[in-house]
Amino acid sequence: MSREKLKQTWWPSLKLLVVSLLLVQSQGVSIAKTLSSESIQDDRSPLPPGQSQQNPSRPIEAIQIADEPVYIDRPPIPTAIETPVSSDLVDGAVDGAVDGAVGGDSSVNPDATSATDASNMDASNIDDTSGATVPEAVDSDLYASEPTYIADEPTRMRRSNPQPAVRRSQQELLADYQDKIHAFVVNRDLKTSLEGSDIRTQAKQETIATLEQLDSQRKAALLKFLAESYLIDSKTPVISLVGADLSSADLSRVTLSNLDLRDADLRDANLSRANLSGTKLFRATLNRADLSFANLSGAEFFRASLGDAKLFFANLSNANFNSADLKGGDLSLANLTAADFSNADLSQTDLSFANLSNAKLIGADLSSADLSFANLKSASLKGADLSGVNLRNADLSGVDLSDANLDGADLTGAKLKGANLFGVDLGNATLSNTTMPDGTVK
Repeated sequence: MSREKLKQTWWPSLKLLVVSLLLVQSQGVSIAKTLSSESIQDDRSPLPPGQSQQNPSRPIEAIQIADEPVYIDRPPIPTAIETPVSSDLVDGAVDGAVDGAVGGDSSVNPDATSATDASNMDASNIDDTSGATVPEAVDSDLYASEPTYIADEPTRMRRSNPQPAVRRSQQELLADYQDKIHAFVVNRDLKTSLEGSDIRTQAKQETIATLEQLDSQRKAALLKFLAESYLIDSKTPVISLVGADLSSADLSRVTLSNLDLRDADLRDANLSRANLSGTKLFRATLNRADLSFANLSGAEFFRASLGDAKLFFANLSNANFNSADLKGGDLSLANLTAADFSNADLSQTDLSFANLSNAKLIGADLSSADLSFANLKSASLKGADLSGVNLRNADLSGVDLSDANLDGADLTGAKLKGANLFGVDLGNATLSNTTMPDGTVK
């Protein structure tokens, strides 16, 4: 049989056989048991040069790569690196096998091929740990970085889904607090205890400490629980909320009227559409709080801080803002009838379209405020600072502006009929289509 005919007949089988042998050898697995004794000699392949020099007496063993654990949020780490097989190597090996067959050797000796491949391996490409070859194309940092997967895994797990654990912790904290207060009421007569008693002091301490740890929604749930238990009514409060931390609390639409929240921290709290009528908020901090559409009629804000607060469309009739800080706040369209803003800081506030009829603004700082279209009928602004204020189209009928500072004020279209301008200098004010106290238009 000619060489070409033999090659055409045996080529597919030999090529498949040699490729299989090369792949098996690259994985370090013995091929002695995979081939039939009739077609392949059961000879041991010589050790690679690196291994034979280190331990020549060591028997050849199949290399076992330990399975790596599969981690959360990470694809499984490959258990072995497959060495790419060159097509030139396959063709050369097959040609060698065909030549051997033509030369009279009817058996294929895989050990000869394995020995040839092993002798061509660079000793630097032998992994000292497992004995497996490391392809040059693979970055060696892959092996060095594998231990970091285990070290980094707890952090990855925390990042993957931290919220459920937090929610459980918050809910458990609230539930524990409710259980304690319930036990105080049932077992230790909290409601009938005397003011200043140990049980009331303990209940307040538990309340203040728990509020400091709760999120915005559960702070609201805690207050609702206390209100429904009749423990925080300002007339006869059992548990005091003086100085409580309610920052960022979501109290929108809740009814918590007549509470005692003196010195409370309500920064960034959401009180929109809430009913806090008659609530005591002396010296409370409400910076950036949302009080839009809230009912705060008759509320006490003496010396409270409401910088940049939103009181849009709020009902603040008869509220006390004496010496309060409302700088930069939004009180547009608010109902401020008969409210007391004496000595309050209302500079740069938006009071456009607000109803300030009969309000007290004695000595108030309204510099650079926007009072356009505001209703100030019969209001008292004696000695107030109205420098740079916008009073365009405002109704100032019957207003007491004695000794007020109107330097740079814009009174375009304003109505001053019957107003008291004693000691007022309008020299630098803008008067255009303005109705003067005597009814004349200037």
